Order: sequence, then C-alpha cells, then structure tokens
Amino acid sequence: HPTVYPMGGRAGGAGRCRNNRTLIVAYTDDIPWDQPATMIDLEGRAPIIGTIRDCALHYGLYKPHARDNARVLLTKPIHREGRATRTWLLDPSEIAELADRLARETN
Repeated sequence: HPTVYPMGGRAGGAGRCRNNRTLIVAYTDDIPWDQPATMIDLEGRAPIIGTIRDCALHYGLYKPHARDNARVLLTKPIHREGRATRTWLLDPSEIAELADRLARETN
C-alpha cells in the first residue's frame, strides 16, 4: 500500500480544501512519465495529446483560471485514496502534484 502524504507534499494524500471538506487524491507517484495521456480543458480548448510528462509540463505553464479547468484522461487507471474503484481522470490538484513532482525530479 502506498505511503500517504499531506496535500502539497507528495502524491496520495488526503488534504483539506477551502470549505474544510476532505479532498481525495489519486496516487500520482505511481504514474510513469512516458504513459500516454490527454489533457482536456472544461472550456473546450484543444486537448494536449501526449504523455503524462507533457501534461504536467503544460499544466505548469497555465494561468490559474486554466489550471482550474484542466483534467487529464489516463490510458491506465490508478487508485484513489479511500475508494474501492480506480480512476481514469485526474483533477487539478492531482495534476499539480505531477507538475510539482516534475519540478523536483528535473532540478
């Protein structure tokens, strides 16, 4: 079972969002950088079709409003903390964890 870290740290942790509800996040540390993925925008902009690394890199360049509307569609589902089923879709907080991981690993 993966280690659980606090939000803002490494992936896989449950944190608190603004309204004090528990935020459930996926185990993003388990996703390989070369896994194919598609980043979509809820406002209907053109998707980014590439790898997880490409999606994390582009997410880091987005403005805050665009980050709030970004989602990543995976080609292989991953586990979420506190859920019995796996997920195919990453939320903005989980994409931010990938961007943070990319920054840590490239510096």
